[in-house]
Amino acid sequence: MMNVLVDELAKSFDECLDSILSDPQQQKEAANDVLDTQTKLLKTAFLELENHLRQVRLNALADRPLAIKEANTLLQRDIEIKNNMIQKYVTKLDEWESKIPSLVANGKQAVALRTDGTDFDPHPDAVIARQRKLQEEEIVKKIALEKSDNENKNMQNNDDEDDDDDDDDDDVQFEEV
Repeated sequence: MMNVLVDELAKSFDECLDSILSDPQQQKEAANDVLDTQTKLLKTAFLELENHLRQVRLNALADRPLAIKEANTLLQRDIEIKNNMIQKYVTKLDEWESKIPSLVANGKQAVALRTDGTDFDPHPDAVIARQRKLQEEEIVKKIALEKSDNENKNMQNNDDEDDDDDDDDDDVQFEEV
């Protein structure tokens, strides 16, 4: 009985599809009537098949052990599907958890680079330019510090030499010309 219903459904579907795909010139009002008739036949075949499947289900449910076995099989399949989904998400969480320390470190490094409170530059060249500018500023500070240290040392050396000159001048006698 089921095979006959499935064959009727396939035949109705093919006829309906053929009428839809037929020559567009022929699809006027007469073609629409044919299409409506074939659509009704297709719907009828679907309803007959649905009624037959309901009857098979009711017969199966009348047999209590078979119904329980079928319910258990469905529940086991459902549990297996849910366990697979849980395992999938646990794996994703493990992957994310392994990436978190590197993301935190990158975030701290980015914040450390930006202590002036401005927004992050969208382009890497801007970040490189900012780093170069900071390096240049550090070099200028070092040079200025070394220069001031050298000047201080020179001043101390000059003071020491002046003291020495005074001592040397005392020993020298000048002649009149």
